[in-house]
Amino acid sequence: MSIRSRPIGILIVMLVVGCVLGSLFGELLGVILPKGVIRDFFVTGVRPGFNRLHVDVGILAFSIGLRIKVTVTSVLGMMLAVHMFRWY
Repeated sequence: MSIRSRPIGILIVMLVVGCVLGSLFGELLGVILPKGVIRDFFVTGVRPGFNRLHVDVGILAFSIGLRIKVTVTSVLGMMLAVHMFRWY
């Protein structure tokens, strides 16, 4: 089955699941591995996003923000998800 015949929504769901599972695996490695360079390699990540925006209009106040932690293991999880989407 070719990639084009599958819905794009399935790919997005698989990417998100792959990223989450990869992040969980990275956090597990962070607990298991001793402190050092290898642990830092798997645990440390980049946090793209935007800072919290606080809106206060008298009787209603709310904050909006989004920040994502991208680690090596989350990228590996997404790559595995794309591989699974492509071949299965």
